[in-house]
Amino acid sequence: MLAALGIAMASATAGATPDVVQTPAMFSAEQVEDGRRLFADTCATCHGPNLEGAVAPSLTVPAFRSNYSSKPVRALYSKIISTMPVGQPGTLSETQVLKLTALIYASNGLPVGDAPVASASELSARKFPEASKW
Repeated sequence: MLAALGIAMASATAGATPDVVQTPAMFSAEQVEDGRRLFADTCATCHGPNLEGAVAPSLTVPAFRSNYSSKPVRALYSKIISTMPVGQPGTLSETQVLKLTALIYASNGLPVGDAPVASASELSARKFPEASKW
């Protein structure tokens, strides 16, 4: 799985064309991998094992991107912590939601760095790129 993450990270940062926004790296690879395991246990039944959607929407299609275009990454975090899992909102810890946010962020081709995001407050200042440049 780390190999797949490495490919996603490399493709998100290397060879970017002038019309693609260079998004600064955020979250750590470890957070993404932890998020992948948590997603498999908590979210995959509804969102599909590869975030492709099942009974709940896909978390990687262009519709997802357009929903979060130019919004703070905190908007995704807030959605997860206040509404998920269905029937049990608010049962995930801040750390768990940061890991899920990291997974969704990376699964949409956005670059992952070396430093973990330690708290949700760090997400308010960072925005998803515009949908047309993502």
